[in-house]
Amino acid sequence: MEMVARTYCARGKRDQNGGSVTEYEYGPYGAPYGNTTPLIFALHPYESGMGFYHAPNRNYSPASARWTTPDPAGLIDGPNVYGYVRGNPVLFIDAMGLRLSKCKCAADRAFNDAQEKYPGGYMDWTDHMRHCVASCDLRKEAGLLCSWAAGTYYEMRNSDRSRFDLESNRLGRRCGATAVNCHACCRQQWRDRYIDRSGPDRIPDPGDHHPPF
Repeated sequence: MEMVARTYCARGKRDQNGGSVTEYEYGPYGAPYGNTTPLIFALHPYESGMGFYHAPNRNYSPASARWTTPDPAGLIDGPNVYGYVRGNPVLFIDAMGLRLSKCKCAADRAFNDAQEKYPGGYMDWTDHMRHCVASCDLRKEAGLLCSWAAGTYYEMRNSDRSRFDLESNRLGRRCGATAVNCHACCRQQWRDRYIDRSGPDRIPDPGDHHPPF
């Protein structure tokens, strides 16, 4: 998740050992630099055959920095129904193609704060807490959609760590719905999910690193 938290773009692919396989560079409106084919920009997957980024309700063209169809929500974001995030992709994001939000800034804060509180770690308690607490805080601040989108698109890598991180993100969103203290809730989720549970669906913990109770 840390790889793309600041830009909401997939900047590269990594193998199961964390090594870089492919790297991508984007302009502020999602146009790729060089001859690389983009992967994800502003939470939208790229449709290479069309040259568009696909949002649930419409497509976005990086070449023109505009949506390809009018806003289905009407004038909710202003009179320019084709305009992309009011011309400010650094501050705003429109995950659904309906309404812009400050999800990007909220996600940056949540991810960076969690990184400082729980540095390092690989598929262990620290790694779990970093993802869980970030997703919990983000749900509290920006809502379920923002937390889900930020914590899901960037873990779409075929590796054990991806599965581990996605599960921690899911548990964090659960905590964010009801818990007062994200740290306490995520710590309890770790106990319930990894310490007090066994069976074939239990995600392995290679580091066997438990919290310092």
